[in-house]
Amino acid sequence: MFNIYKRELKEALSSPLFYILCAIFIGITGWIFYYRVLASKEFVGSSLTSNVLIPLFGMISSLFMFLTPLLTMNSFVEEKRCGTLDLLMRSKVGLWNIIIGKYLSHITQIIFMLILSLMFPMILMFSGYSDWGIVLSAYLGLILNISTYVLIGMFASSISGNQIVSGFISFSMIFGVLLLNLAANSTNNFIVGQLLSYLNNNSHFVHFVQGDLRSFSFVYFLSFIGLFMMFINKSLNSRRW
Repeated sequence: MFNIYKRELKEALSSPLFYILCAIFIGITGWIFYYRVLASKEFVGSSLTSNVLIPLFGMISSLFMFLTPLLTMNSFVEEKRCGTLDLLMRSKVGLWNIIIGKYLSHITQIIFMLILSLMFPMILMFSGYSDWGIVLSAYLGLILNISTYVLIGMFASSISGNQIVSGFISFSMIFGVLLLNLAANSTNNFIVGQLLSYLNNNSHFVHFVQGDLRSFSFVYFLSFIGLFMMFINKSLNSRRW
């Protein structure tokens, strides 16, 4: 697993695409941060958390809806095209080691990008901001939330033979999960609304951004990760038949 992780991470860090996405990410989040700081001056008595950081973290999560399919669209496509995936699956590496190694590589790339955004809370620190519990909770929520996007992207890559198609499928599935929140708000049935809201990852992410860590949100994210890893395993296993 570690060899797969190391190889995937090395390939990602040697690709111009990763650095282009980092530049896009920090450029957009920097502009949002600057705009929110200026706008916060108009809200007397409101905190920097509610006026600046919560909207910023929400924007970061939304931005990764578009960036993650680009990061993950080549997870399995190129290896399937070259035939190296079949060789790996026949080796002693093991399918689960391949999946987990690639997943951890993507998460490491995501964490690296998120570390770049730490400059924004640190800038606020010089203005007297000290609520680092909210910041740590929000970043934990971001990692878990973006993990769902990563696994959706990896699953899309496992069932596709083309990078563009993989990226499109990934974005469509991520957007489909987001629509669950709209469906939950539009239904008149309380039980159905609660169920749809629970299935939407962003409804759990909101708790982390507010510093409200809830056990059922951890259960949701861990269940999502396990379920989609199983989907990816089944998808790749079907190539053996």
